[in-house]
Amino acid sequence: MLIKQNQLLGEATAFLDTLYRIALDENQYPARMVNIRHIPRLGRDLIQLESFLKFGQMNGINDGGYAIHLICEANEVPSTNHIAFEVNEANLFLDTTLLETYCQLKNSNFGVYISPISEYSPFYTKLNEALMFDDAYPDYESSPNLQQYVWESMLDDAKSEVSKGISKAKSATQSGAKEVANKLASTRKKIGELTAKASTASGPAKVKLTQQINKLKSASKDLTSQLGSTKSAIAHKAEGAANAVKTAVSNAKRSAVYQFNSAKNAVSGAANNISNSISSHTKGARDAISGATNRISNSVSGIKNSASNAIDSASKAISSRFDSAKSAVSGAADNVRAKFA
Repeated sequence: MLIKQNQLLGEATAFLDTLYRIALDENQYPARMVNIRHIPRLGRDLIQLESFLKFGQMNGINDGGYAIHLICEANEVPSTNHIAFEVNEANLFLDTTLLETYCQLKNSNFGVYISPISEYSPFYTKLNEALMFDDAYPDYESSPNLQQYVWESMLDDAKSEVSKGISKAKSATQSGAKEVANKLASTRKKIGELTAKASTASGPAKVKLTQQINKLKSASKDLTSQLGSTKSAIAHKAEGAANAVKTAVSNAKRSAVYQFNSAKNAVSGAANNISNSISSHTKGARDAISGATNRISNSVSGIKNSASNAIDSASKAISSRFDSAKSAVSGAADNVRAKFA
């Protein structure tokens, strides 16, 4: 049986309605929640830039100096020249606002340190595997595993086989921006490590390290290009969605107006039809009544004439019979008188 998306959404909403919610005044991001730690090697207290930015945004604070003062006070850290910032490298590739804040802090002479991606990250370990499998290939263009790492999503279970060609991998669905950012951070971390090793190496070892560094630099260029394309695609989709909503609203508006006008015309037409029908039926009724009246009048007149004629005939018959009877009585009387004379 197929489960519709609205059914799943309904179930999820019903589940959320059963959960407890915190009060509005408790839904805050106070200064003590901002991540800050001391690094003995640097002799500095580092504020997490992502956390610092979130604190300012959620509390409506635009003054960086005031925000730093509140954070240091809440965390019982002296607000001195020992304050600096740290930021995750992958996040700088993703968040434009974070990158702008980073640049502003640098221009204000604040120390800002970049935290490289963890060596335990799956993106970093997969990169090491790709380099190991492609050890025999001299450059990036001929390294199938490294290109697969760059162009195929690690989160996609249905990966294309390398034997089907690099063009197949490039035409596959692009990784999400976050995945690409983590891959880029991994390649940059690896370049830094290999460069440090190459500075103290010599002979064939140095040649091999330089070869791998060049591979990673080419991979980094492709990832940078891919990240820009992915972010542009996301922005384009968002803009397309906004335009689709505007178009849908406009179409719905036009449809409503059209349906209203159609309904209005239909009502007006129906009213005219009813009026015409009533008028027609009224005229017919009037004509029928008039005809019936004339017929009744004619009938009454006929009845009157018939009655009058009948009365005349009866009267004449009675008069004639009366005269006959009168003559008969007169004749009988004469006979009687004649007998007694």
